[in-house]
Amino acid sequence: MVCPHCGNETKEGAAFCSKCGAQLNTPAAGIGQPAFNAANATAPHPLAKKPNGKLIAAGVAALIIVGVLFVNVLMPLISPEPWCVGTWYAAGVSRTGTENMIRVKDPNYSALVLDKDGSAEFRFAIGTAQCSTYTGTWEEDAKNSSKPHTVTISLAKDGSGTGVLATLVCNNPENAKSLSCLVFTDETDNVLVFCRDKSEVESSTWSISDLPSLDGLS
Repeated sequence: MVCPHCGNETKEGAAFCSKCGAQLNTPAAGIGQPAFNAANATAPHPLAKKPNGKLIAAGVAALIIVGVLFVNVLMPLISPEPWCVGTWYAAGVSRTGTENMIRVKDPNYSALVLDKDGSAEFRFAIGTAQCSTYTGTWEEDAKNSSKPHTVTISLAKDGSGTGVLATLVCNNPENAKSLSCLVFTDETDNVLVFCRDKSEVESSTWSISDLPSLDGLS
């Protein structure tokens, strides 16, 4: 083996020249092992990031808001409550039909409460003194295009088995200021005028012509 630096003949396989001491046989880096290739190297996996608490809280809040909007806005539009559901305040009363109606300005005089579960309560009072309470059920009648909206109400006085059947009649249920008439089946001359708007009851500005037609009920 000839030293490339000084030309001295050196023993084959020697690592250094015996004359000049130059390195003769330096193994290439990685001999016997695959050469390092940066392109093939696998980058270390970054540590998994912890969930962001603020983002999670914001997501939960958004879901709650969507749920509230669905229940309070969309559900009523999809499945609107029957027109009669709510509290109706007495605006007038008569024992001789609608022609001799006595106006009532006190919303506490009498009230009719119809619940969406089909239950009904009729409270008859003068001022703050409770006189009578009737409870029962209600059922909306099939709408006939030639007749106003009607609801059949079955009531019984608390503490007695005596039942009373009545019909609630309304021309324009979409308007809270519209008037309705409650007519008792056993005595159709007993009529009460109801309105869902307290201010309309207290103002007592309505007239007999505002009442729905009771044709076919007498």
